[in-house]
Formats: sequence, structure tokens, C-alpha cells
Amino acid sequence: MFVSNNLLTQFSKDHDIFTFHLNDKKSLDTTARQVWRDLKPYLQKDYDHIVFMGYKDDSDVVFRLNQDRNLAFDAAVFVNYEPTGEIDSLALSIEKLEQAQTKVYSFNYGHKKNRLDGLVENHQSLPIWTNLRSERLASEIYGCVVYGAYAQTSLSGTNTEFIK
Repeated sequence: MFVSNNLLTQFSKDHDIFTFHLNDKKSLDTTARQVWRDLKPYLQKDYDHIVFMGYKDDSDVVFRLNQDRNLAFDAAVFVNYEPTGEIDSLALSIEKLEQAQTKVYSFNYGHKKNRLDGLVENHQSLPIWTNLRSERLASEIYGCVVYGAYAQTSLSGTNTEFIK
């Protein structure tokens, strides 16, 4: 999701970006353990904020990282969320994120109804012509994260670094 759209342009300052992809041949727990193992050394840095962004079923990983590894996020962004079916109670999982002070944002576009509609206060259905590479989607996500989660109006620091 991140490399292929305008999110990279929007978040080109003050971020380190760690990418992963949910592998259909591996379980959600296995993927979450792998993400945790790869990410853990970087979490020892002095980051001001940690944000999760997921597209479709990749978003399930945030629940495992939060519940199994006690990883607290400042924000969790879901785009066209499609659960894999490995999350026991989606409502309870969302509630646990919010109890950990995570601001949850959900976006969907196209004809599909997002599973988080009604479960997440900050849910937006974007116009049908919006797509994953849309500047509109990237701007909406940037606004929610920077203004909402970071409580800042802009970012102007160092250039983004890709970790993986």
C-alpha cells in the first residue's frame, strides 16, 4: 500500500517506514511474530509516534501486535479492511486498541462495505472514483494521522527512511 501510492509523498518527512505483506501461506500469528521480530530492534529508538497502516487483510496484523505483544500504536489506519477470519471478535479487538489510546481511522472506497463501518467512530467512505493510488486517499490519511494523532499541522523534519 505505501510504496504504490501518494502516501509516500505525504509522509516523506519525519518518518521511518517498515513494510510487510500478509502471506496467504502463513497464519496470521506466524506473520505477526515475524513482523514483531523484524520490527522490535527499531522500536528501541526514541520515536515520538508509532502508526500502523494496513490495506485489506494486512490490517489484521495490528490486532495481534497489540494483543499478543502489547505494542501500543498512536494511530491505526485501515483501508478497505477485509478480515481474514482469524480475528475472534472484531469489536473487542477494536475496543482493545482504543483502550491502549490508539486513534483508529478507517477508509473505504469502491462498492464494498467496510467491516469497520459502525464499529469505528472515524470511518470515512470515499467517492467511488477514489483508489489506492489516489491523492485524495493519501491526503485524508495524512490529515487524520498528522492532525489527529500527532496534533501537529505539518511535518518538516528529515526525509523518510524505508526500514524494510
